[in-house]
Amino acid sequence: METNRLYRYVRGNSYDWHGTADLKLVDYNIMSETPKGYWIFVDYKKRWVSKDGMKRYAYPTPEEAMENFKARTQRCVLILESQLKKAKAYLKIVQ
Repeated sequence: METNRLYRYVRGNSYDWHGTADLKLVDYNIMSETPKGYWIFVDYKKRWVSKDGMKRYAYPTPEEAMENFKARTQRCVLILESQLKKAKAYLKIVQ
């Protein structure tokens, strides 16, 4: 598939206590292409993105980028739940 852009969903800067969060779709211009990946600019730095890696920084379609965002967010939830469990255990010790 020919593409000249790659996509990534990122968390926005706003979140309120009603559960409303800001989600943004960022698109990147492809600077150059190699047989195995692409070069893009991210925050004024050159970044290489694999064409077929399991975990990529950006994806050829917004739909693939959304699937990656879901997976990243699920992993984040697992990590935070584990940290919360440990913190509660330490609180229990000191109380």
